[in-house]
Amino acid sequence: MYSQGVAKKFVNGANALILESNKGLIERYNDLLVEKLELDKEKLEEVSKWLVDEISKETLYDVLQKKKKSSTKTREPTKYNLFVKDKMALLKQENPELKNVELMAKVAELWNEEKNKSSETESKDESKDESKDEKKKKKKTKKSKKKN
Repeated sequence: MYSQGVAKKFVNGANALILESNKGLIERYNDLLVEKLELDKEKLEEVSKWLVDEISKETLYDVLQKKKKSSTKTREPTKYNLFVKDKMALLKQENPELKNVELMAKVAELWNEEKNKSSETESKDESKDESKDEKKKKKKTKKSKKKN
């Protein structure tokens, strides 16, 4: 793998080539405009200097960095992330003498307790839902027996 310094040198070299290429294209384009459309050469040179300055303001490295930053999407925090954020603040206030490692251990314990409580309530809800489904099935079978 290449080091960051080597990569930057490569990108800067590529940037210099691109700038030279752009300058050459602008000069050729100006010559064509003067020749074919008989435009004022001095005004075109002013515009081309401005254009070269505008192009050279942003290097290839800057463009790549912006693209890298814009392409990374931050995801929404999970329930765990939000829980840790809330509980860490409270535990730090209650126990300022504890180290972060100890605080995280306590938060993890609290999270596991919270998770166990929620899984118990979910299993109770599921069993209630299952019993409701069973009652519906029994009603359907009774109705179908009556029809027969």
